[in-house]
Amino acid sequence: MKILGYEEHKAITLKSLAQEINLDRIGFASADPIEEEFNRTSSFEGQFVPDDRFHNPRLLRPWAESVVAGIISYNTKEKKILGKGEGFLARYLWANYYSLLRRKMKYVAKKFSQKTGSRVSDVYVNGPLDEKMFAYRAGLGFRGKNGLLVNETHGSYVLIALFLTDAKLPISSVKDSQCGECLICIQNCPGGCLISANTEKPMFNRTRCLQEIMQKDALIPEDEKAKIDGMFFGCDECQEKCPFNESAPPSMHSPFKGKIGATIDMTAFLQNPGEFRNNYFFGSQLNAGWLKEEVLIRNALIVLANQKEIKGMIPAQKYKKSENQGLRDAAEFFLNTV
Repeated sequence: MKILGYEEHKAITLKSLAQEINLDRIGFASADPIEEEFNRTSSFEGQFVPDDRFHNPRLLRPWAESVVAGIISYNTKEKKILGKGEGFLARYLWANYYSLLRRKMKYVAKKFSQKTGSRVSDVYVNGPLDEKMFAYRAGLGFRGKNGLLVNETHGSYVLIALFLTDAKLPISSVKDSQCGECLICIQNCPGGCLISANTEKPMFNRTRCLQEIMQKDALIPEDEKAKIDGMFFGCDECQEKCPFNESAPPSMHSPFKGKIGATIDMTAFLQNPGEFRNNYFFGSQLNAGWLKEEVLIRNALIVLANQKEIKGMIPAQKYKKSENQGLRDAAEFFLNTV
């Protein structure tokens, strides 16, 4: 019979805590820097800045020995049905799964430290580390051709959280890609931003990604306005037809914060964006401090213009005088279209 070492017992403790708090998966990677050649940048409001911390946890916590990665599924299985005057939301925005995942991982980190005496860092969700790469290193899935983490059971509709520890945990096995010859995600990207079918080193052009475009405070070119179609914020197109998502079970998680759903009434939003955002979007990512209100108004006007929905006429006249270039351009686009 194999005698388990102290660090292996710590790994068992973490797995038990993850099961207790209903994480879908947990895994462990080394905190050693990732040496592969990547674009070492972090993104905030569409701004890309050099950030060596992205692939080097020890620049955050010099004492780190291991990265603990956890995931939860947000695959609701609900169909997107768009009504007249409505705009789609990316599936991760339908409720605040980020807040739920952060709470679960904080519980795991705190209890793990109490039980083992191990040092732990803050929990990182959309933080300064390359979450997808470290989750991949922790055996939580393979890298799809769209660059996303794909879990064999839960597909790519998963959110990732990390924390660092000084415990030298047994490293999880890395998963080989199961994409094979499939090109569905590449063929269904409306922005054409997926530029490599190499699963070992997936690449994409961020400047074409609609998710990036719709959160950046800037003027949106005409061809990209058409690609946005009925999407108010975010883009799931590379995931919607992925075979791994079609066969994945529905999420067992039900966030208690920021429940919105799949669509937003664009006209109602435009009548009073500030009040709508503070009330209807309360507790969701759409009410985050970094996301400018002008960006959401711009997106709503583009959606209504693409639908030729004239109910947005009065707000559009007002926004045509905005000092914000992207918003002013969207208002003119709406008025010239409808």
